[in-house]
Amino acid sequence: MNGESGISFKELFNKDIDRNINGVIKANDEKNLNDEVNEYVLTEEICRNLAKFLDAYNDPSNHEQNGAWISGFFGSGKSHLLKMLSHILGEVPAELVDKGNKPTMSREQIVHAFMGKAEAQDDQMLAGQLEKALTIPATSILFNIDQKADKSNASDMLLYAFVRVFDEASGFYGKNPYVAKFERDLASNGYFKDFKQEFEQVAGKPWSEGRGEAVLWDDEICEAYAAVTGKPEQDSIIQRYEDTYTMTVGDFADDVNVWLSRQEPNRRILFLVNEVGQFIGENRELMLSLQSIAEDLAVKTNGRAWVVVTSQEDMDTIVGDRTKQQSYDFSKIQGRFSIKLKLNSADVVEVIQKRLLTKKPEYESVMNELWDEQNANLRTMFEFTRETSKFSNNKAYSKDDFIASYPFVNYEFELFQNVLREMSRYNMFSGRHASVGERSMLSTISSTLRSSQNEMVRGPDAIRQTI
Repeated sequence: MNGESGISFKELFNKDIDRNINGVIKANDEKNLNDEVNEYVLTEEICRNLAKFLDAYNDPSNHEQNGAWISGFFGSGKSHLLKMLSHILGEVPAELVDKGNKPTMSREQIVHAFMGKAEAQDDQMLAGQLEKALTIPATSILFNIDQKADKSNASDMLLYAFVRVFDEASGFYGKNPYVAKFERDLASNGYFKDFKQEFEQVAGKPWSEGRGEAVLWDDEICEAYAAVTGKPEQDSIIQRYEDTYTMTVGDFADDVNVWLSRQEPNRRILFLVNEVGQFIGENRELMLSLQSIAEDLAVKTNGRAWVVVTSQEDMDTIVGDRTKQQSYDFSKIQGRFSIKLKLNSADVVEVIQKRLLTKKPEYESVMNELWDEQNANLRTMFEFTRETSKFSNNKAYSKDDFIASYPFVNYEFELFQNVLREMSRYNMFSGRHASVGERSMLSTISSTLRSSQNEMVRGPDAIRQTI
């Protein structure tokens, strides 16, 4: 080829490098769901993880194992996997989706899309497990714990985050737990629908607007309540709910069980919680609260309520050094979250190669020629001294890996991951930078390709420019 092929990067790749790559997966935003499903890459490792999870989930005799822990560093795709699981395993309540962003694909369509991905990996067993999961009716509640937790209530903020999203999914006012309790009591006695109609008639505004400022509408609430229940009119109903409201893990599990008892016999509910490890940190009380929530849900619902969480690292890394008591507590939560799905570095590289760097079949001969011409130069360019960090540079001498990674060299991926880990270690992804890592791996490489789309396929100079 003598250095340059006459083929630009824009022409080389199988998928349009100008397409939008959404590096941040949002729980309540469904407008890009079609792209998120179609772009998802089922690697061999993810196939094994899903099979392990679905073995337990599909087992009708499993009434105790209801917790799964998905771990992976920034940008490893754990949020993407969690969101896909939420749609594969159940329906997401409309109340939890941003207005105007209704799902563009049904649960059945998504499951069949993933069955196709599994079959493409020659994994017929996983395809069968996915099809079986589709037969289990379920409701999926997907949320980011940091967005739903009330930081002012430090001791119970994890529990109250679960309560809030469950209330919201049930159509109640999750932002205010005692107003939601009032609504739930009305609903359980068959009064809620009539109450909303009566309140709108006497207040001149819908209850969906009035409940956010309930203390201002005390007279109208009391009047509407009396009208639908036939009881004498009372004063300060909402105030009394506020004064007497309490919530324990047991109470929450009871509410979930009551809700399930009113559904079809085999319906399940899943709480899918993003970045719970980062939220818990080294707080032993929050870790125990998570363990108690999962345990009480398993016991009181006979295994029909599941808790699936993501974390930057595995459980052992989060807690770190422990006292004897903490080690005992930690062993209990490990038992509760016994299904562990770990996304590793090789997995991320495979996703990048398949999502962004797959070449058009007609240019296979061009890439083979480039390898034949340049592979001897790679050792000179990327053989590092003993004093430097060693990456997987032996793979650079493999034709398949070279072509899969071009115009990058595989050691760059691992280098980038290590940088992200260190930045995360020093809390550089907090606050407004929290999503930087999620964007980094896919979005940055996508951005590099777009900015280089007019570059021509060629040898070492092009590789050096990419670096």
